[in-house]
Amino acid sequence: MGSNTQSGRLITAREVIDEIVDHMEENKEPFVTKVLAPSLYLVRIHRDVYDRLAPVREQLEEEAGIALSLAIQRVNEANLEKSRSRNPFRRKDGSELLRHQPASNFWDIQMIPHDDESFPVDDVEVSSILAVQENPDFGSGTPTVRISRTSRVANNASATFKTMYAQLVCYDQRGTFPYEMENAMIVVGREVPNKRVDLPLKAEDKVSREHLAIRYLPGTGFEIQDRSVQGTWVDKKQIPAPYETDSGELVEAEWVSLPKRSTISLAKSVTIQFTGII
Repeated sequence: MGSNTQSGRLITAREVIDEIVDHMEENKEPFVTKVLAPSLYLVRIHRDVYDRLAPVREQLEEEAGIALSLAIQRVNEANLEKSRSRNPFRRKDGSELLRHQPASNFWDIQMIPHDDESFPVDDVEVSSILAVQENPDFGSGTPTVRISRTSRVANNASATFKTMYAQLVCYDQRGTFPYEMENAMIVVGREVPNKRVDLPLKAEDKVSREHLAIRYLPGTGFEIQDRSVQGTWVDKKQIPAPYETDSGELVEAEWVSLPKRSTISLAKSVTIQFTGII
């Protein structure tokens, strides 16, 4: 444990899983013939808790997926039992007993350390995405997504959430994962040792270590700046890139407006679905 360790009991793996399941139950989306559960989850916990659970992180994420499936199964079995004595999928009041299922054909659960050192050691913050495209083609458009966030101690006066500027859904070599922009400016780039960016992506070398930056300016809105070698595209259009003068001086690219709903491509290799919130 580091010197910043808070006093109090560290949350357990079982409690983390229970919170993921509770979050799923609270954020289902009803349709006409079914009810969809969020399929992607980003779980933030205190750094000390993360370090303790890191050796079994994959097992925790796997068991969380099993727990989500069992919770869905229990609801469907209960609805089936209720429907046996009357018309299928109908309640006594005539409303339907809808089948519950995940919005995608897979559960994707990722656990990361919380970037706020004051985050309680006995808390867990869960964000979810209802559903996204598994492998979107560059420039194919931005499908509608819904990201929800809950915290165990959200009703506690000591629990606060940072400002949410934007929601990003990233597609890199790890798969699909959500990212919440909680600072007025972030830097996005390829994940490499000893190079820290706000949003690290697992990608091939043509994605720069510091590929682009996104910022929010009150009264102006969102802007994006290319900092790469291989280029950045927003909704199929390449934005201005940095360049080198005849004398060898590197000139930074200009900042350009970023639509609140847009698709960003890094070197036509990694895709980000961007949704401005603020």
